[in-house]
Amino acid sequence: MLDFWIYWWHRLNHRWPLLWRFHEVHHLDEFLDATSALRFHSGEVLLSAVVRALVIVVAGVPLASVVVFETVLAVVVMFHHSNLRLPRAFERALSLVIVTPSIYWVHHHATRTDTDSNYSTVLSVWDRLFGSRSPSRRVVDMAIGVEGHHEEPIAGLLMRPFLPAAASRQEI
Repeated sequence: MLDFWIYWWHRLNHRWPLLWRFHEVHHLDEFLDATSALRFHSGEVLLSAVVRALVIVVAGVPLASVVVFETVLAVVVMFHHSNLRLPRAFERALSLVIVTPSIYWVHHHATRTDTDSNYSTVLSVWDRLFGSRSPSRRVVDMAIGVEGHHEEPIAGLLMRPFLPAAASRQEI
């Protein structure tokens, strides 16, 4: 249930301009590796934590289940943000169940249509079920980042959501 919620929260972060202002900081990273899994704007972390806590409380999710899920989530997120290249057949089979690096590299592709796809976090089924799986495949020279934008120093990243120029996307 928590993975299902995170799928929709992630999708909202790409669709709602206010949420995108914060989430875009994560996507501005032009070199995807396990550290990218930790690169989020503090405003996004705070918003996400508050909303997730509300969902957990309202749904009555037991604390032990939350701890197990958050542990699995941390490992899987570092894995699929990594720059690992798995053997093709192994990754294809694994991607039927969980999100793999190739799936997530497409999500971080600097082409907007790919960035706005592949929202699943742990289980890969959500993108197939809700039609958000990209048909694109990871390629060696795939540009990572946000189309038309480049990485910035940390001070710029922290201020970016609060500046008018950060509203680089129109509401869908």
